[in-house]
Order: sequence, then C-alpha cells, then structure tokens
Amino acid sequence: MSRMQANTQRERGAGLLSSVLGLTVFLVLLLFCVQVMYHLYATSAVTGALYDAGREVAGYDAGEDRAAAAARAEAKMRDRLGQYGRERVELRWDLSDPNTVRVEVRADHPSVFPSWFSTRLPFTSIERSVDVAQEVVQ
Repeated sequence: MSRMQANTQRERGAGLLSSVLGLTVFLVLLLFCVQVMYHLYATSAVTGALYDAGREVAGYDAGEDRAAAAARAEAKMRDRLGQYGRERVELRWDLSDPNTVRVEVRADHPSVFPSWFSTRLPFTSIERSVDVAQEVVQ
C-alpha cells in the first residue's frame, strides 16, 4: 500500500463529525431566529390591538358604558388576534379613573424549543400596559 492510500484510509470519515456538529449549530441558531421573529411579530400585533381597544373604550364617558365598551373591545381584540388572542392573551381593565383607561395584557408564546429550555428565554411572553387618556372637547 502506498503512502497516499494510507493517508486517505486514516482520514476516511473525519469530516462527518464536524459536518454533523456544524449542522446542529446551524439548526439551533435558525430555531433561535424563528423564536425571536415570532416574538417580535406577536409583540407588535398584541400592542397594536391593545392600543386600539384602549382607544375605543376611552371614547365613552359613563362607567356603565365603559364597562360594556370594554367587553366589546376585548372581544374585538381577541377576534383580531385569532386563535392566539383567544387562547394565550390575558387582559385586565382598570376603568376606575374617569379620565384614563388602563389596559394590561399578558400573553405567552408557543416555543420551538423544549419547555425546560424555553422557560429560561427572555422572549417567550409579552407583558404590556397601556394608559389612554380620555379626550375632552372644549
């Protein structure tokens, strides 16, 4: 056996481990990017729907009208967000101040990672609060 054949015999399969490791790192980074993009999209959609709901309720004067408007706005917001809004979004309304409407939202995202790992990630949930002042025409 020649010296060249001996070298190729020893190096056979040497790139397999590095290829598998490289592919694994690439896929983990890809999943990480997917999770970040999902978080950014969901945060934008939930925040926009939250502002719309708060603005709609702030247009009412009386407490009873505001309570009914809050129920309608919440239903509309959940409808706009689809299944995500119906299953994963929790809303809290504060209508005690006659000049301001405060809405708080908490939403948990589904994760592409296992639950033992995704609970440690900073972008698996949204917590926002919106204060909308009532506009008074003078």
